[in-house]
Amino acid sequence: MINQFARLFRGPGMQACFRTKNFLAATTAMTTVFLPAVSLGVGLVAFPTGEALADDPISIPLEYVGEGHDRLGIWAKINNGNAQRYVFDTGSDQLNTQIGSEVTGVRPIADTPYVYTYGDGTYGNKLQNVEIDKFTYVDPDQKITIDGPSVSDKKYRAARILDFVYTHAYCEDNNLKCTPEPVTDGLKDMYGQDLQEPYHADKEQRAKMTAGKMADEGGDFAGTFGAGDFLGKTSVWGMMGSVTRSGYVVSANVNPDSESDQTPGCSPCTIVNLNPSLRAQYTNAMPWGEPEEKDQDSYQNFPGSGANASTEYEGSYNLQYTVKDGAPPITDPNKTAVLLDTGTPGGGSLEISDAMLKQFQDAGVELKNVRKNEQGEIASASGNIASVTIAGTDGDPVRLDNIDFTYTSGTTEQPNDQTSFVAGLDFFKNRSVFRSGEEVYRLYVTFRHCQQLLYRFIRTRRDRSEQDNDEHGE
Repeated sequence: MINQFARLFRGPGMQACFRTKNFLAATTAMTTVFLPAVSLGVGLVAFPTGEALADDPISIPLEYVGEGHDRLGIWAKINNGNAQRYVFDTGSDQLNTQIGSEVTGVRPIADTPYVYTYGDGTYGNKLQNVEIDKFTYVDPDQKITIDGPSVSDKKYRAARILDFVYTHAYCEDNNLKCTPEPVTDGLKDMYGQDLQEPYHADKEQRAKMTAGKMADEGGDFAGTFGAGDFLGKTSVWGMMGSVTRSGYVVSANVNPDSESDQTPGCSPCTIVNLNPSLRAQYTNAMPWGEPEEKDQDSYQNFPGSGANASTEYEGSYNLQYTVKDGAPPITDPNKTAVLLDTGTPGGGSLEISDAMLKQFQDAGVELKNVRKNEQGEIASASGNIASVTIAGTDGDPVRLDNIDFTYTSGTTEQPNDQTSFVAGLDFFKNRSVFRSGEEVYRLYVTFRHCQQLLYRFIRTRRDRSEQDNDEHGE
Protein backbone atom coordinates (compact mmCIF):
# COMPACT_ATOMS: atom_id res chain seq x y z
CA MET A 1 0.00 0.00 0.00
CA ILE A 2 1.42 3.32 -0.89
CA ASN A 3 0.60 6.82 0.09
CA GLN A 4 -0.12 9.72 -2.22
CA PHE A 5 3.41 11.07 -1.81
CA ALA A 6 4.75 8.00 -3.60
CA ARG A 7 2.01 8.09 -6.25
CA LEU A 8 0.78 4.83 -4.83
CA PHE A 9 -2.71 3.49 -4.44
CA ARG A 10 -4.35 1.55 -1.70
CA GLY A 11 -6.08 -1.58 -2.77
CA PRO A 12 -8.46 -3.84 -0.69
CA GLY A 13 -4.61 -13.95 4.51
CA MET A 14 -2.72 -17.56 2.94
CA GLN A 15 0.32 -18.97 4.75
CA ALA A 16 5.45 -17.99 3.94
CA CYS A 17 8.53 -20.03 3.84
CA PHE A 18 8.73 -21.10 7.56
CA ARG A 19 5.31 -22.09 8.93
CA THR A 20 5.69 -21.71 12.71
CA LYS A 21 3.40 -20.76 15.52
CA ASN A 22 6.23 -19.13 17.45
CA PHE A 23 7.64 -15.74 17.01
CA LEU A 24 10.42 -14.06 18.87
CA ALA A 25 11.81 -10.57 19.11
CA ALA A 26 15.25 -9.00 19.04
CA THR A 27 16.63 -5.85 20.61
CA THR A 28 18.36 -3.26 18.50
CA ALA A 29 21.67 -4.88 19.44
CA MET A 30 20.16 -8.23 18.31
CA THR A 31 19.82 -9.70 21.78
CA THR A 32 17.13 -12.33 21.51
CA VAL A 33 14.02 -12.87 23.60
CA PHE A 34 12.46 -16.32 23.50
CA LEU A 35 9.12 -17.91 24.23
CA PRO A 36 8.72 -20.83 26.63
CA ALA A 37 9.54 -24.09 24.84
CA VAL A 38 6.70 -25.06 22.53
CA SER A 39 6.44 -27.35 19.55
CA LEU A 40 6.17 -25.42 16.30
CA GLY A 41 5.42 -28.25 13.93
CA VAL A 42 7.65 -29.84 11.28
CA GLY A 43 10.37 -30.37 13.90
CA LEU A 44 10.88 -26.71 14.79
CA VAL A 45 11.06 -25.72 18.46
CA ALA A 46 11.05 -22.38 20.26
CA PHE A 47 13.52 -22.43 23.15
CA PRO A 48 13.16 -20.95 26.65
CA THR A 49 15.06 -17.75 27.38
CA GLY A 50 18.80 -18.18 27.06
CA GLU A 51 18.81 -21.64 25.47
CA ALA A 52 19.26 -20.57 21.87
CA LEU A 53 22.18 -18.88 20.23
CA ALA A 54 22.04 -15.12 19.79
CA ASP A 55 22.24 -15.44 16.02
CA ASP A 56 19.12 -17.59 15.67
CA PRO A 57 16.67 -16.15 13.13
CA ILE A 58 13.43 -14.92 14.69
CA SER A 59 10.07 -15.35 12.96
CA ILE A 60 6.97 -13.22 13.48
CA PRO A 61 3.84 -14.84 12.00
CA LEU A 62 1.73 -13.08 9.40
CA GLU A 63 -1.71 -14.05 8.13
CA TYR A 64 -3.40 -14.16 4.74
CA VAL A 65 -6.73 -12.30 4.78
CA GLY A 66 -9.62 -12.34 2.32
CA GLU A 67 -11.13 -14.92 0.00
CA GLY A 68 -8.54 -14.19 -2.66
CA HIS A 69 -5.72 -13.98 -0.12
CA ASP A 70 -5.24 -10.39 -1.31
CA ARG A 71 -4.15 -9.04 2.05
CA LEU A 72 -1.30 -9.85 4.42
CA GLY A 73 -2.01 -9.18 8.09
CA ILE A 74 0.05 -8.92 11.28
CA TRP A 75 -1.37 -9.06 14.82
CA ALA A 76 -0.05 -6.92 17.68
CA LYS A 77 -1.16 -4.91 20.67
CA ILE A 78 -0.10 -1.58 22.11
CA ASN A 79 0.72 -1.25 25.82
CA ASN A 80 -2.22 -2.79 27.76
CA GLY A 81 -4.60 -2.76 24.79
CA ASN A 82 -6.24 -5.63 22.96
CA ALA A 83 -4.65 -7.45 20.04
CA GLN A 84 -5.45 -5.93 16.65
CA ARG A 85 -4.70 -6.94 13.07
CA TYR A 86 -2.93 -4.56 10.71
CA VAL A 87 -2.25 -4.61 6.99
CA PHE A 88 1.40 -5.71 6.73
CA ASP A 89 2.53 -3.19 4.15
CA THR A 90 6.04 -2.94 2.67
CA GLY A 91 4.81 0.04 0.64
CA SER A 92 4.35 2.16 3.78
CA ASP A 93 6.87 3.38 6.31
CA GLN A 94 5.00 4.01 9.57
CA LEU A 95 2.38 2.44 11.85
CA ASN A 96 -1.04 4.08 11.45
CA THR A 97 -3.16 2.51 14.18
CA GLN A 98 -6.36 2.65 16.14
CA ILE A 99 -5.69 2.99 19.87
CA GLY A 100 -8.60 2.43 22.24
CA SER A 101 -9.46 5.03 24.87
CA GLU A 102 -8.76 2.46 27.58
CA VAL A 103 -5.11 2.06 26.56
CA THR A 104 -2.77 3.81 29.00
CA GLY A 105 0.78 5.06 28.48
CA VAL A 106 0.08 6.80 25.15
CA ARG A 107 1.66 10.25 24.91
CA PRO A 108 1.20 12.74 22.04
CA ILE A 109 4.50 13.92 20.55
CA ALA A 110 2.83 16.59 18.42
CA ASP A 111 -0.12 18.76 19.42
CA THR A 112 -1.66 19.18 15.97
CA PRO A 113 -3.16 16.28 13.99
CA TYR A 114 -2.52 15.92 10.26
CA VAL A 115 -4.03 14.13 7.27
CA TYR A 116 -2.33 11.12 5.63
CA THR A 117 -3.92 10.28 2.29
CA TYR A 118 -3.70 7.29 -0.01
CA GLY A 119 -4.05 6.75 -3.75
CA ASP A 120 -5.52 9.72 -5.55
CA GLY A 121 -5.80 11.69 -2.31
CA THR A 122 -9.54 11.21 -1.84
CA TYR A 123 -9.30 9.06 1.30
CA GLY A 124 -6.96 8.47 4.22
CA ASN A 125 -6.52 8.97 7.96
CA LYS A 126 -6.63 11.88 10.35
CA LEU A 127 -3.63 11.14 12.57
CA GLN A 128 -1.77 12.27 15.67
CA ASN A 129 1.81 11.12 16.30
CA VAL A 130 2.22 9.44 19.67
CA GLU A 131 4.80 7.63 21.77
CA ILE A 132 4.03 4.24 23.31
CA ASP A 133 5.80 2.10 25.88
CA LYS A 134 5.27 -1.38 24.53
CA PHE A 135 4.52 -3.14 21.26
CA THR A 136 3.61 -6.81 21.59
CA TYR A 137 3.25 -9.24 18.69
CA VAL A 138 0.46 -11.81 18.81
CA ASP A 139 0.01 -14.93 16.71
CA PRO A 140 -3.15 -15.13 14.54
CA ASP A 141 -4.70 -17.71 16.90
CA GLN A 142 -4.35 -15.26 19.82
CA LYS A 143 -2.54 -17.88 21.92
CA ILE A 144 1.07 -16.68 22.04
CA THR A 145 2.45 -13.20 22.69
CA ILE A 146 5.90 -11.72 23.16
CA ASP A 147 7.22 -8.20 23.59
CA GLY A 148 8.44 -6.57 20.41
CA PRO A 149 12.06 -5.55 19.87
CA SER A 150 13.47 -2.99 22.27
CA VAL A 151 14.57 0.34 20.84
CA SER A 152 17.40 2.65 21.78
CA ASP A 153 15.33 5.01 23.92
CA LYS A 154 12.83 2.33 25.02
CA LYS A 155 9.96 4.07 23.22
CA TYR A 156 8.04 3.20 20.10
CA ARG A 157 6.44 5.85 17.90
CA ALA A 158 3.26 5.48 15.91
CA ALA A 159 0.46 7.52 14.34
CA ARG A 160 -2.86 7.25 16.15
CA ILE A 161 -5.93 7.18 13.88
CA LEU A 162 -8.41 9.81 15.05
CA ASP A 163 -10.74 9.35 12.08
CA PHE A 164 -10.97 7.62 8.73
CA VAL A 165 -11.50 10.55 6.35
CA TYR A 166 -12.80 11.01 2.81
CA THR A 167 -13.55 13.83 0.41
CA HIS A 168 -17.19 14.81 -0.05
CA ALA A 169 -17.23 13.28 -3.54
CA TYR A 170 -15.78 10.00 -2.26
CA CYS A 171 -18.44 9.82 0.46
CA GLU A 172 -21.21 10.31 -2.08
CA ASP A 173 -19.77 7.99 -4.73
CA ASN A 174 -19.36 5.15 -2.22
CA ASN A 175 -22.55 5.76 -0.20
CA LEU A 176 -20.64 6.37 3.02
CA LYS A 177 -22.30 7.89 6.07
CA CYS A 178 -19.94 10.79 6.52
CA THR A 179 -20.09 13.75 8.84
CA PRO A 180 -21.91 16.70 7.24
CA GLU A 181 -19.10 19.08 8.20
CA PRO A 182 -15.38 18.57 7.48
CA VAL A 183 -13.15 17.35 10.32
CA THR A 184 -9.89 18.68 8.87
CA ASP A 185 -10.30 22.47 8.96
CA GLY A 186 -6.96 24.15 9.59
CA LEU A 187 -4.94 20.92 9.28
CA LYS A 188 -2.00 20.15 6.98
CA ASP A 189 -0.99 16.98 5.17
CA MET A 190 1.88 14.84 6.45
CA TYR A 191 4.38 16.96 4.57
CA GLY A 192 3.20 20.19 6.18
CA GLN A 193 1.41 21.34 3.02
CA ASP A 194 -2.09 22.83 2.85
CA LEU A 195 -4.86 20.35 2.07
CA GLN A 196 -6.24 20.57 -1.45
CA GLU A 197 -9.79 20.00 -0.19
CA PRO A 198 -11.58 19.27 3.10
CA TYR A 199 -12.23 15.77 4.41
CA HIS A 200 -15.18 14.26 6.24
CA ALA A 201 -15.15 11.42 8.78
CA ASP A 202 -16.95 8.12 8.21
CA LYS A 203 -19.44 7.94 11.10
CA GLU A 204 -19.74 4.14 11.02
CA GLN A 205 -15.97 3.69 11.27
CA ARG A 206 -15.87 6.25 14.07
CA ALA A 207 -18.56 4.27 15.95
CA LYS A 208 -16.56 1.06 15.57
CA MET A 209 -13.45 2.73 16.98
CA THR A 210 -15.44 4.10 19.92
CA ALA A 211 -16.70 0.58 20.60
CA GLY A 212 -13.15 -0.80 20.53
CA LYS A 213 -13.64 -2.68 17.24
CA MET A 214 -11.34 -2.78 14.24
CA ALA A 215 -12.70 -0.29 11.72
CA ASP A 216 -10.44 -0.39 8.65
CA GLU A 217 -11.51 -2.19 5.45
CA GLY A 218 -14.86 -3.43 6.74
CA GLY A 219 -13.52 -4.29 10.19
CA ASP A 220 -10.72 -6.61 9.06
CA PHE A 221 -7.94 -4.29 10.22
CA ALA A 222 -7.11 -1.60 12.76
CA GLY A 223 -4.74 0.28 10.46
CA THR A 224 -1.51 -0.21 8.55
CA PHE A 225 1.81 -1.66 9.77
CA GLY A 226 4.36 0.11 7.59
CA ALA A 227 7.15 -2.42 6.91
CA GLY A 228 9.00 -0.53 4.18
CA ASP A 229 12.80 -0.49 3.97
CA PHE A 230 12.61 3.30 3.54
CA LEU A 231 11.62 6.17 5.82
CA GLY A 232 10.47 9.61 4.76
CA LYS A 233 11.80 12.48 6.85
CA THR A 234 8.24 13.52 7.72
CA SER A 235 7.23 9.99 8.76
CA VAL A 236 6.92 9.19 12.43
CA TRP A 237 9.04 6.00 12.69
CA GLY A 238 10.08 2.79 10.88
CA MET A 239 8.53 -0.29 12.49
CA MET A 240 11.07 -2.74 11.02
CA GLY A 241 14.14 -0.73 10.07
CA SER A 242 14.32 1.18 13.36
CA VAL A 243 14.62 -1.99 15.47
CA THR A 244 16.79 -4.35 13.39
CA ARG A 245 20.16 -3.67 11.80
CA SER A 246 20.65 -6.97 9.96
CA GLY A 247 17.53 -6.59 7.83
CA TYR A 248 14.48 -8.81 7.56
CA VAL A 249 12.78 -11.40 5.37
CA VAL A 250 9.20 -11.27 4.11
CA SER A 251 8.21 -14.84 3.35
CA ALA A 252 4.75 -15.32 1.87
CA ASN A 253 5.38 -17.95 -0.79
CA VAL A 254 2.48 -20.01 -2.07
CA ASN A 255 3.19 -23.70 -2.61
CA PRO A 256 2.70 -24.30 -6.35
CA ASP A 257 2.50 -28.07 -5.83
CA SER A 258 -0.12 -27.99 -3.10
CA GLU A 259 -3.81 -28.61 -3.75
CA SER A 260 -4.61 -26.65 -0.59
CA ASP A 261 -3.60 -23.20 0.59
CA GLN A 262 -1.06 -24.60 3.04
CA THR A 263 2.60 -23.77 2.54
CA PRO A 264 5.61 -25.07 4.45
CA GLY A 265 7.43 -23.24 7.22
CA CYS A 266 6.06 -20.20 9.02
CA SER A 267 4.45 -18.99 5.83
CA PRO A 268 3.48 -16.29 5.90
CA CYS A 269 5.93 -14.64 8.26
CA THR A 270 8.54 -11.96 8.59
CA ILE A 271 11.97 -13.00 9.92
CA VAL A 272 14.39 -10.71 11.76
CA ASN A 273 17.74 -11.25 13.49
CA LEU A 274 19.16 -12.69 10.29
CA ASN A 275 22.39 -14.64 10.54
CA PRO A 276 25.00 -15.01 7.74
CA SER A 277 23.90 -18.52 6.78
CA LEU A 278 20.31 -17.39 6.24
CA ARG A 279 21.34 -14.30 4.28
CA ALA A 280 23.60 -16.46 2.10
CA GLN A 281 20.59 -18.40 0.79
CA TYR A 282 19.38 -15.32 -1.09
CA THR A 283 21.21 -15.20 -4.39
CA ASN A 284 19.16 -12.90 -6.61
CA ALA A 285 20.50 -9.50 -5.53
CA MET A 286 19.30 -6.08 -6.63
CA PRO A 287 21.27 -3.01 -5.47
CA TRP A 288 19.06 -0.23 -4.11
CA GLY A 289 20.95 2.45 -6.00
CA GLU A 290 23.86 4.79 -5.38
CA PRO A 291 23.63 7.02 -2.28
CA GLU A 292 23.73 10.17 -4.40
CA GLU A 293 20.62 8.92 -6.20
CA LYS A 294 18.63 8.72 -2.98
CA ASP A 295 15.62 10.94 -2.50
CA GLN A 296 16.61 13.87 -0.30
CA ASP A 297 13.22 13.59 1.42
CA SER A 298 14.13 10.14 2.77
CA TYR A 299 16.50 9.08 5.55
CA GLN A 300 19.67 7.25 4.50
CA ASN A 301 19.73 5.44 7.86
CA PHE A 302 16.93 4.43 10.18
CA PRO A 303 16.80 6.33 13.48
CA GLY A 304 17.19 3.94 16.38
CA SER A 305 19.10 1.12 14.68
CA GLY A 306 21.36 2.97 12.23
CA ALA A 307 20.43 0.40 9.56
CA ASN A 308 20.68 1.48 5.93
CA ALA A 309 17.44 2.87 4.53
CA SER A 310 16.44 2.78 0.88
CA THR A 311 13.90 4.80 -1.11
CA GLU A 312 10.36 3.75 -1.96
CA TYR A 313 11.15 2.94 -5.61
CA GLU A 314 14.55 1.30 -5.93
CA GLY A 315 16.74 -0.95 -8.06
CA SER A 316 17.08 -1.39 -11.82
CA TYR A 317 14.81 -4.22 -12.93
CA ASN A 318 14.17 -5.61 -16.40
CA LEU A 319 10.48 -5.45 -17.39
CA GLN A 320 8.60 -7.15 -20.21
CA TYR A 321 4.95 -6.38 -20.98
CA THR A 322 2.43 -8.79 -22.50
CA VAL A 323 -0.49 -6.62 -23.57
CA LYS A 324 -2.81 -9.57 -24.23
CA ASP A 325 -2.54 -13.34 -24.08
CA GLY A 326 -0.68 -14.74 -27.09
CA ALA A 327 0.85 -11.40 -28.09
CA PRO A 328 4.64 -11.09 -28.31
CA PRO A 329 6.16 -9.40 -25.25
CA ILE A 330 7.29 -5.79 -25.34
CA THR A 331 10.67 -5.28 -23.66
CA ASP A 332 11.22 -2.00 -21.87
CA PRO A 333 14.60 -0.65 -23.08
CA ASN A 334 15.15 1.14 -19.77
CA LYS A 335 15.96 -0.37 -16.40
CA THR A 336 13.07 0.34 -14.05
CA ALA A 337 12.90 1.26 -10.38
CA VAL A 338 10.30 -0.87 -8.61
CA LEU A 339 8.41 -0.83 -5.33
CA LEU A 340 7.82 -4.36 -3.98
CA ASP A 341 4.59 -3.73 -2.09
CA THR A 342 2.71 -6.29 0.02
CA GLY A 343 0.01 -3.65 0.56
CA THR A 344 -1.05 -3.66 -3.10
CA PRO A 345 -3.36 -6.60 -3.88
CA GLY A 346 -2.73 -8.68 -6.99
CA GLY A 347 0.06 -8.23 -9.50
CA GLY A 348 0.57 -4.49 -9.18
CA SER A 349 0.32 -1.34 -11.29
CA LEU A 350 2.30 0.60 -13.89
CA GLU A 351 2.83 4.27 -14.58
CA ILE A 352 4.03 4.24 -18.18
CA SER A 353 6.29 6.58 -20.12
CA ASP A 354 5.56 8.38 -23.39
CA ALA A 355 7.45 5.69 -25.31
CA MET A 356 5.53 2.85 -23.65
CA LEU A 357 2.20 4.57 -24.34
CA LYS A 358 3.01 4.61 -28.05
CA GLN A 359 4.05 0.94 -28.03
CA PHE A 360 0.89 -0.03 -26.13
CA GLN A 361 -1.23 1.87 -28.67
CA ASP A 362 0.60 0.25 -31.59
CA ALA A 363 -0.07 -3.15 -30.00
CA GLY A 364 -3.80 -2.42 -29.85
CA VAL A 365 -4.23 -1.76 -26.13
CA GLU A 366 -7.56 -0.14 -25.34
CA LEU A 367 -7.17 3.16 -23.50
CA LYS A 368 -9.77 4.30 -20.97
CA ASN A 369 -10.45 7.59 -19.19
CA VAL A 370 -8.63 9.44 -21.96
CA ARG A 371 -8.16 13.17 -21.44
CA LYS A 372 -6.60 15.33 -24.17
CA ASN A 373 -4.90 18.71 -24.05
CA GLU A 374 -5.63 21.73 -26.27
CA GLN A 375 -3.39 20.32 -29.00
CA GLY A 376 -5.45 17.11 -29.13
CA GLU A 377 -2.66 15.05 -27.56
CA ILE A 378 -3.31 12.53 -24.82
CA ALA A 379 -2.71 14.18 -21.46
CA SER A 380 -3.77 11.21 -19.32
CA ALA A 381 -5.23 7.73 -19.74
CA SER A 382 -5.50 4.33 -18.10
CA GLY A 383 -5.90 0.71 -19.10
CA ASN A 384 -5.02 -2.89 -18.40
CA ILE A 385 -2.57 -5.41 -19.86
CA ALA A 386 -2.31 -9.17 -19.43
CA SER A 387 0.98 -9.35 -17.53
CA VAL A 388 4.32 -7.86 -16.57
CA THR A 389 7.41 -10.04 -16.20
CA ILE A 390 9.97 -8.63 -13.78
CA ALA A 391 13.54 -9.93 -13.57
CA GLY A 392 16.50 -9.09 -11.36
CA THR A 393 20.14 -8.94 -12.29
CA ASP A 394 20.55 -12.70 -12.74
CA GLY A 395 17.48 -12.93 -14.97
CA ASP A 396 15.29 -14.89 -12.54
CA PRO A 397 11.83 -13.81 -13.79
CA VAL A 398 8.48 -13.45 -12.06
CA ARG A 399 5.31 -13.08 -14.12
CA LEU A 400 2.56 -10.94 -12.59
CA ASP A 401 -0.87 -11.01 -14.24
CA ASN A 402 -3.70 -8.54 -14.77
CA ILE A 403 -1.82 -5.26 -14.48
CA ASP A 404 -3.55 -1.87 -14.51
CA PHE A 405 -1.63 1.08 -15.88
CA THR A 406 -1.94 4.85 -15.90
CA TYR A 407 -0.35 7.48 -18.11
CA THR A 408 0.26 11.18 -17.55
CA SER A 409 2.04 13.26 -20.18
CA GLY A 410 5.23 15.05 -19.32
CA THR A 411 6.39 18.58 -20.03
CA THR A 412 9.41 20.10 -21.75
CA GLU A 413 10.98 20.67 -18.34
CA GLN A 414 9.92 17.29 -16.96
CA PRO A 415 9.48 14.76 -19.77
CA ASN A 416 7.74 11.48 -19.02
CA ASP A 417 10.60 9.23 -20.12
CA GLN A 418 10.58 6.59 -17.39
CA THR A 419 8.11 3.87 -16.44
CA SER A 420 7.64 2.98 -12.77
CA PHE A 421 6.16 -0.24 -11.41
CA VAL A 422 4.54 -1.26 -8.15
CA ALA A 423 4.87 -5.07 -7.81
CA GLY A 424 2.01 -6.21 -5.61
CA LEU A 425 1.41 -9.04 -3.16
CA ASP A 426 1.49 -11.64 -5.96
CA PHE A 427 5.24 -11.04 -6.23
CA PHE A 428 5.66 -12.14 -2.62
CA LYS A 429 3.50 -15.21 -3.29
CA ASN A 430 6.16 -16.19 -5.85
CA ARG A 431 9.33 -15.16 -4.02
CA SER A 432 10.62 -14.85 -0.50
CA VAL A 433 12.24 -11.40 -0.18
CA PHE A 434 15.19 -10.36 2.00
CA ARG A 435 15.63 -6.63 2.67
CA SER A 436 19.14 -5.92 3.91
CA GLY A 437 19.88 -3.33 6.56
CA GLU A 438 23.65 -3.77 6.38
CA GLU A 439 24.36 -3.86 2.63
CA VAL A 440 22.49 -1.68 0.15
CA TYR A 441 20.71 -4.62 -1.44
CA ARG A 442 17.33 -6.23 -1.74
CA LEU A 443 17.42 -9.94 -2.54
CA TYR A 444 14.83 -12.55 -3.34
CA VAL A 445 14.74 -16.33 -3.59
CA THR A 446 12.55 -18.76 -5.51
CA PHE A 447 9.92 -20.90 -3.81
CA ARG A 448 11.81 -24.18 -4.29
CA HIS A 449 14.96 -22.57 -2.91
CA CYS A 450 12.84 -21.44 -0.01
CA GLN A 451 11.90 -25.05 0.72
CA GLN A 452 15.59 -25.98 0.87
CA LEU A 453 16.27 -23.04 3.17
CA LEU A 454 13.39 -24.16 5.41
CA TYR A 455 14.78 -27.70 5.61
CA ARG A 456 18.22 -26.44 6.66
CA PHE A 457 16.67 -24.11 9.23
CA ILE A 458 14.50 -26.85 10.73
CA ARG A 459 17.38 -29.33 10.84
CA THR A 460 19.64 -26.80 12.57
CA ARG A 461 17.06 -25.94 15.21
CA ARG A 462 16.11 -29.61 15.73
CA ASP A 463 19.76 -30.69 16.07
CA ARG A 464 20.33 -27.96 18.64
CA SER A 465 17.23 -29.03 20.52
CA GLU A 466 18.40 -32.67 20.63
CA GLN A 467 21.88 -31.57 21.69
CA ASP A 468 20.47 -29.45 24.52
CA ASN A 469 18.26 -32.32 25.67
CA ASP A 470 21.27 -34.66 25.74
CA GLU A 471 23.30 -32.16 27.75
CA HIS A 472 20.46 -31.83 30.27
CA GLY A 473 19.93 -35.57 30.43
CA GLU A 474 16.44 -35.38 29.01
